[in-house]
Amino acid sequence: MPPLPQVLIADDDSNQIVLLQVAIQKASLPVGSFRFFSDGSPLKQYLENMPGSSTKPDLLLTDLNMPGMDGFEIINWVRAHPLFANLPIVVMSSSSEPEDQERAMELGCNRFLIKPSNVADLAKILTELYILFADDLFKHAPDLASS
Repeated sequence: MPPLPQVLIADDDSNQIVLLQVAIQKASLPVGSFRFFSDGSPLKQYLENMPGSSTKPDLLLTDLNMPGMDGFEIINWVRAHPLFANLPIVVMSSSSEPEDQERAMELGCNRFLIKPSNVADLAKILTELYILFADDLFKHAPDLASS
C-alpha cells in the first residue's frame, strides 16, 4: 500500500496543538502522520535532515506568531528551498490583521485561515483543506486519490 500523506504543523500554543489532535481524530482523515513543532527552527532542522524526496511532507500548517523562527520566516525559507518550494502551506493564525494575511500570501502561502476556537469548526476546516489539497496529499498514493 502506498504511503499516506504526511502533514507538518508548526504552532507554539499547546492548547491549539491539543485542539488540532482532537480535530484530526474527529475528522477521520486518512493521513499517515502529523508532526508537531513548537516553532519554525525545529521544523527547519527536520526538513534539512530529511533523507530524500520519497519522504517529503505533503502539507504544512503553520501559525504566524511563534518564538524563534516565526511563520513568515517558515514560509520564506520553504519557498526558497528547492526540495520544498512547491509544498502546500496553510497559515492558521489567531491574527485577523489584513497586513498579516497579505504578507503571508505575498511570501507564498496557499491559504490563510483564522484559527477556530472549537473542535467541530477545526475538523470541518481540516476536511476542507484535505479536499482542497487532495492531489498534493496523494501524490505518493495515486490509487487512494481515486477512491
